[in-house]
Amino acid sequence: MKTLAYIPARLKSTRFENKILKHFLGKPLLQWAYENAKKSDLFDAVVILADDPVTVDLAKSFNAPFYLTSKNPQNGTERIIEALENGAPTADKIVNVQADEPLLTKTVFQTLLKGERDAGCRIWTLKRKIETPEELHAPQIVKVVTNWRGEALYFSRSVIPFDRDNTSNTVYYRHVGLYAYTPEALKKISTLPRSSLESAESLEQLTPLYHGIPIEVFETSEVIHGVDVPEDLVKLELMGCQISI
Repeated sequence: MKTLAYIPARLKSTRFENKILKHFLGKPLLQWAYENAKKSDLFDAVVILADDPVTVDLAKSFNAPFYLTSKNPQNGTERIIEALENGAPTADKIVNVQADEPLLTKTVFQTLLKGERDAGCRIWTLKRKIETPEELHAPQIVKVVTNWRGEALYFSRSVIPFDRDNTSNTVYYRHVGLYAYTPEALKKISTLPRSSLESAESLEQLTPLYHGIPIEVFETSEVIHGVDVPEDLVKLELMGCQISI
């Protein structure tokens, strides 16, 4: 089975412009994402999907393969689809690696890739238990609920499920925004109209879910340190994180 990792690298991010160029412990965030995926030895290739010559130059500086896409895609999935439609290589599983998460480990990738039902339209992603009320009620932290097979029922920025009787045994999960897809799923997604649920929640995964594409969700215990705003990068630097994969 062939597995490829694509790193969609949009330069002009809304909340933190040019963040993939920002340095963390001496290296740009994009380089961390590439090297962590590469060193995991789980992928036949790791490829950066750039939308700007500046990002292309950065990829070249650490010898990463790349494709230059347009600025039209609205999210990482759309950028991967555009690249595939323009001749980028495909695989049995295609992984969307976030360019702004510098601490992704081999264990995280292994968990994402453990799905065995890999025929037809399928998507895989991750979840982690929510530990604090602050996480639970923060709209920037996406929550997910699944069925007994571990497939997503819904993703929301709101608290789900709603604990009407305020029981103490309800377990809540946050979505960890890494995805793996079959090529059939990406082809199907490319034909789908954006659902009203995606428009309401601003969550891209709600469109394939709405149209019946199964999204299998695996649990991880690892903390994922994404960089959404400048303050996140400052926090990571202050942590003095030790990197190991």
